Amino acid sequence: MFLLLRDTGPMNDGTSTRNDMSGTTVHGPVIQAGTVYLGVGGDVRRSVWMAPAPTRRFVERAELSDRLTGLLLPGGADVGVIGSGGFGKTTLAAKACSRVRADFPGGVLWVTLGENVPDPVLADKINDLSELVGGRRPALADPEAAGFALGELLREREPTLLVIDDLWSASRLAPFPVGANLARLVTSRMRGTLDATCEIVKVGRMSPGESSSLLSSGVPELTRIQRLTRLTGGWPLLLSLANSAIQQEIGDGRTADEAAKLIGDQLAQDGPDSLDLESADRRDRAVAASVEASLRRLDGPGRDLVRQLGCLPEDVAVPAEVLGLLWATSDLDSAGSRRLIRKLADLSLITITGTAVLVHDVLRAYLRHSLGPRRLVEVNAALVQALCAQAARGRRAAADWAAALPYTRRHLAGHAAESGLLDPLLLDAGFLLVAAQPGLLACLDAARSDEARAAAGVYRRVAHHLRDAPVADRPAYLALAAQRSGATALAASAVALGERASWFQFVGTLEPGTGTHHPRPT
Repeated sequence: MFLLLRDTGPMNDGTSTRNDMSGTTVHGPVIQAGTVYLGVGGDVRRSVWMAPAPTRRFVERAELSDRLTGLLLPGGADVGVIGSGGFGKTTLAAKACSRVRADFPGGVLWVTLGENVPDPVLADKINDLSELVGGRRPALADPEAAGFALGELLREREPTLLVIDDLWSASRLAPFPVGANLARLVTSRMRGTLDATCEIVKVGRMSPGESSSLLSSGVPELTRIQRLTRLTGGWPLLLSLANSAIQQEIGDGRTADEAAKLIGDQLAQDGPDSLDLESADRRDRAVAASVEASLRRLDGPGRDLVRQLGCLPEDVAVPAEVLGLLWATSDLDSAGSRRLIRKLADLSLITITGTAVLVHDVLRAYLRHSLGPRRLVEVNAALVQALCAQAARGRRAAADWAAALPYTRRHLAGHAAESGLLDPLLLDAGFLLVAAQPGLLACLDAARSDEARAAAGVYRRVAHHLRDAPVADRPAYLALAAQRSGATALAASAVALGERASWFQFVGTLEPGTGTHHPRPT
């Protein structure tokens, strides 16, 4: 490894200085190189607000909220909100952000991690925060380096609250910066993910009064509450599902109490009659019973369409257009797709955020389980084919990856890896040149054929060039690396791509010096 730090003096506006970090650093399978800006001065934005808005069925949990907000201090110890999935940790954290807003004039930065966050993806999430804060995106593929760059930016800011939501491993928290003007709020299911010095707020089941408030939200005439409170165990996720199901039954002409009895009978029949939230097995059964009580309102094909949501990536807001492409493979038209999305939102099975859809990770886990391994592969394969067809604009010609949906560039590799269809993408130079690197790097081990594994090795080695080099130069980097590594299929694809570019002409074999520049002045 070599590292060169160079002070470049005043920036163009004369307000600050910066350091350029050049060289090559190897971080496991990822190579990081190029020029990275670690210090940012006067252009740091002074107010950022990323906290999500409370859900429409928000119920104040005053005791927990008061304790949490009292612990959030700039430069103080980390604060952890701990509890099982679906207990309302994220909702409580979001509410706390709004209550302490005046104490953090720098604003709130929010990042959601999830269970599976490989290094390239974690670095990308931290880079997102740096870009939001400083207006410039660091090209860093190592989480520690990305965290250092973010820390340098935050050092220049007024007090800022950093929320790390859905942490599953202590190693995923380590790269995030700490500082005298910074507070860190972490939500996690496990106490062991946090340092021993962390202040802990434990989120458990709702009290009977809180449960009643959530069950009767929007249904003030509901009186049959006690049984449903017992059946749902004071679990906010299940209470919200039950509330939505009741409102749907009322819409069909039942009274509130008739609807509550119907939902209660369904839960008692299909789930545990007395929910023990300390038992993972009984929690899983309770989720299954609650989801199925909601899905009973859909016909058989409709239920399968809902289960297909289990193929979606964790903690990602998926554009409704992508769901339309997925469901179109089951012959649901765009109007029907929009109606189904609205119905699922009304049932609290999904959350609509703008034009995108988010599935709670607890529900996603259930949907994946209910699909089963074989059907999960089939659904992922169908989505891969639909996204590729969309990129090809319905023509038989090769996909125009540069014009593909942003979701395709970020997540197609993940769906292809889950369905065993990654190999053709690894041999497509056009896809490699536009795919979002964090997601693609995390999937390379799913290559199956010898050619695809060779292409994956090439991509690992030249990823930094493909990221940092001028766009016009990238096919040449890829072609040369593929030829030298014996990845002939990828080399041929890259050569064909380069030949279509006016700036460069390939001659003979891909050896140094065999490229001739465009004959006309440029």
